[in-house]
Amino acid sequence: MTVSQTAKKCEHCGYEFKVEVKPIQIDEGAELQEITEAVFKVNYSSPDECKNMKELYEYAKEHNYKNGWAFHQGKARGFIK
Repeated sequence: MTVSQTAKKCEHCGYEFKVEVKPIQIDEGAELQEITEAVFKVNYSSPDECKNMKELYEYAKEHNYKNGWAFHQGKARGFIK
């Protein structure tokens, strides 16, 4: 028998699950950095992971494929009609 993780009480036997409230840890020494397109790098292990044409063109550029390759991949996946 399984019980939903969000249930506070078992619907079969009536056992009430204990909820522990943990304090949030805040790192005072952490610094935020702005991420620009130049810093962000796409790491797809296969072209099947790309969800749109932009990602296919980025994948092609990373793997030294020509733009025509990305076009044909996009057409085969239905990104281009």
